[in-house]
Amino acid sequence: YDEIVTALLDKFFSGFNATILAYGQTGSGKTHTMGTAFDGELDENAGIIPRIMSDIFERIKNLANECDFVVKCSFMELYQEQLYDLLSHQPREQAVVEMRENRNGVIMPGLTEMLVSSVSETTDCLLRGSSGRAVAATAMNEQSSRSHAIFTITVEATKNDEMYVQL
Repeated sequence: YDEIVTALLDKFFSGFNATILAYGQTGSGKTHTMGTAFDGELDENAGIIPRIMSDIFERIKNLANECDFVVKCSFMELYQEQLYDLLSHQPREQAVVEMRENRNGVIMPGLTEMLVSSVSETTDCLLRGSSGRAVAATAMNEQSSRSHAIFTITVEATKNDEMYVQL
């Protein structure tokens, strides 16, 4: 985490997009490493997502005098060629979203983006979405996630305009 993720977080706060991907065989620890099996206890065994959420909000707190921040998260699952919105309040079969491409990039109309303002609100989204993932037993893992999941944290920063500072 300290060697790889912290450097990505530095770039992220410099305005670059950052992606962390876990790839490996069933049962190799991807879910644990990423943190989508997070139990809410932030410690040295927490995965990448819970730890980076904590670091993002710590940096936002440290930069609060320079910028205004808006933080959103979304959580989707690719399962059997369907994209499911894991933060939707709809039943699973009604939470399917489409992926489309336009001239600005890839969009997913209707995907839930939750405004969050703290680690605990973001953790709630992670826990809620994780509980809705498809799981089934395999020969190698009794609780295999059986899907691919994408948890996205979007941070928008606007520099504070010094002309509007009231004395």
